[in-house]
Amino acid sequence: MLVLSALMRAGIVGLPILPLVLFASCYSIVILYVGCTQLSNIVEPYAMLTVPLTLLASGQVAVWMLFH
Repeated sequence: MLVLSALMRAGIVGLPILPLVLFASCYSIVILYVGCTQLSNIVEPYAMLTVPLTLLASGQVAVWMLFH
């Protein structure tokens, strides 16, 4: 998400942004969930809460980078 916001800020509009955003979102969700459940040994209900909160926090950073 941070890379995509940096690309948009740089003015690179020739890229198909929507497929990149969808791929990055899905990949981030899977990687965060697997990392929470297998690497950090967080139980699944807490991992299901942790993943969206982490993505919301990183999304806020991306929005801040885009508009500041």
